[in-house]
Amino acid sequence: MTNHLSLAQPAGPEDPAAAAAAQAAVDAAALMARVADGKDHDELARAGGFAGRRLVEVLGGGDVRVSALARVLRAAGYELELRAVPTDASSTGEPDRLLGTHLGQSCPKGPHRGPEGPNEDLATCPRCGRMSWALRPEGETLGLHADDCSLPRRHEGHCTHGGSGHAPAALVRGFWPGMEDDIAAARARHEQDAAA
Repeated sequence: MTNHLSLAQPAGPEDPAAAAAAQAAVDAAALMARVADGKDHDELARAGGFAGRRLVEVLGGGDVRVSALARVLRAAGYELELRAVPTDASSTGEPDRLLGTHLGQSCPKGPHRGPEGPNEDLATCPRCGRMSWALRPEGETLGLHADDCSLPRRHEGHCTHGGSGHAPAALVRGFWPGMEDDIAAARARHEQDAAA
């Protein structure tokens, strides 16, 4: 068994194993790109054992070793979980309710999208096992809402402009240059607005 995910040429329906391998590589690259967004790429490259521009290549869809993926995810604050699910319920004698019975097919809960906006986080579809999104716990965001977000504090998707915004959540996750200053400024702005 190899420890390497490769973005080989997409395989046709006549080669489902190659198609599954190609899809796993695409999913791995998309996952790394999502968790690396806003992080220090030099630090992630060191953690993943990448040299020079190799991390940029991998985030752009290059080959990635499973061990390097796990190291980069850990450096970004995530753990890698791998699981195998049957692709055909009849092969295990289990009914269609089994997780993974929709792999390689259209998922009845799909199509899936990745997380968007400050209230959403990475998740896995319980039906097909593909990357999806879920709301973060109450009082937690990834980054800040738009200064003039017009949606309720706990909304799905990206912020919509044109409102009065929200005070920062009790727990703001993420990393960007000047993050602490941005959070403090947003808290101060909302305290001033509340006092007025």
